[in-house]
Amino acid sequence: MKLKISDYFILLIFLLFTLGGGIAAFLEQGEKATELASIAIFFGLGFIFWLSTMIYKHRQQKLFNNNEADICLPIETPIAMSKSKTVMLALGIVIAGTATCHFTQDQDVPFACGIIMIAFGSLIFLATLTGLTANESFIFQPQGIRFVRRTYSFLVNWDNIDSYSSGEFYDNPAFIIGVSDMNSVLETVTASNPQKAKKKLAKRFKWDKMVFKQYAVMIMPSTYNINLADLHHTVAFCLEKYHNPDS
Repeated sequence: MKLKISDYFILLIFLLFTLGGGIAAFLEQGEKATELASIAIFFGLGFIFWLSTMIYKHRQQKLFNNNEADICLPIETPIAMSKSKTVMLALGIVIAGTATCHFTQDQDVPFACGIIMIAFGSLIFLATLTGLTANESFIFQPQGIRFVRRTYSFLVNWDNIDSYSSGEFYDNPAFIIGVSDMNSVLETVTASNPQKAKKKLAKRFKWDKMVFKQYAVMIMPSTYNINLADLHHTVAFCLEKYHNPDS
């Protein structure tokens, strides 16, 4: 979760290209100016996105280090993926595409790229709002944590959790739940096609084992618009309340 030098370096690159492209576009004229303006807009959106990511990581680090988890996440209530970031990303792509089309009306290739960006962003936007994109969730229950995927769900019992930790995955805050017995999790799968779902989940578990050196389930707090500290606190609370050490 800790911000790295590379984070600041990438932010600086976005800023320099944004300012450089904007200033150069202002000084230039004709087609060159439109190309530079498009570059400035593209990197400007990248700057905003990366800055928001850094602010989120800094906030998560501060909350976790200060142990500022005042509340538990809701029990017996689904915690679903947040659509806001996907919608914002889609709108950003549409805006960038619109700006590209506006500044490159006389240039076939850049204009076509702008049209593609608008279409792609609009597709993501509509798919998100209509529920066509993956809408995963998880639920804290007295028996364990139930994870709901698009076509199936499964339960990780509290007694089947042998570890949990907060860390990073590709520079994003992540919460890793270590699972003792993969087969017992597979037995809890509910789906219209259980066998297919079990094979899919088993494949996922094996991939996670290669990455985390154990069977595990990973939760990305930013995906659900929750705080890592609250998630860590809630799992610790539930384990203390529901875990049966004699099982």
